[in-house]
Amino acid sequence: MEVHPPEHAVHTVREFLVHMLAIVLGLLIAIGLEQSVEGLHRLHERHELEENMRAEAERNVEILTTHLDVNIPELVQYRADLVAVRAAVARDGFVDITLPPRRMKRGDGVMFAPERDVWPVSLASGTSALLPEPMAQMYSHVDFNATEDVKEVDRIREASALLTRFSLATGYELGPNEQMHLSLAEREQLLVALSTEVQQLFQLLRRDNLFLLDCQGVLNGIDNVRSLEQWAVDQPKRLDAYR
Repeated sequence: MEVHPPEHAVHTVREFLVHMLAIVLGLLIAIGLEQSVEGLHRLHERHELEENMRAEAERNVEILTTHLDVNIPELVQYRADLVAVRAAVARDGFVDITLPPRRMKRGDGVMFAPERDVWPVSLASGTSALLPEPMAQMYSHVDFNATEDVKEVDRIREASALLTRFSLATGYELGPNEQMHLSLAEREQLLVALSTEVQQLFQLLRRDNLFLLDCQGVLNGIDNVRSLEQWAVDQPKRLDAYR
């Protein structure tokens, strides 16, 4: 805003005050307009962030549901394999094992890693500060479960590597109805590999289930941690049937 001198000389105190009042009012109007524009911009950024979080949550619901569809039958199968290997009777230092048939139909979906982009970017850019504190805390909670999910994925990869080593060492591919003739040491190796896989796969699916509930809560319009946690407690969990 430009401030111009009066067109005519100021001769009285009243004229001076009127001129100063006009200047002050003009400045206040300019500042108010600037703040209004800035406020609208911040409001737009906040709504955009919320929409992006909801869109990411919607995609993750689909991704995590596929994870459960595909991996719950694998958990059931590995548990059945573990029982069969443990129950096999040794003879003359060897054990003959036939793995059980397929217990549950495996899901047909293609698995992808859950997305975790919007909240870290908002923290880096500062747009997270535009959210009310309870909502920001809720999104931090969701992001925490996302990072924990990534850690569980790393652990299941390590566990699955034990099964891969067993297959490479013995030539047996673990699958329904597979017949194996193992030494006692090889059976012990397989027991360790299977038990580790079962444990870590359950932990991964448990974390997937929690992350899935968080994302569903975001889509349902929950806007604070306490309500999200209570909502998750009240929801049925698919993994409860496979404890």
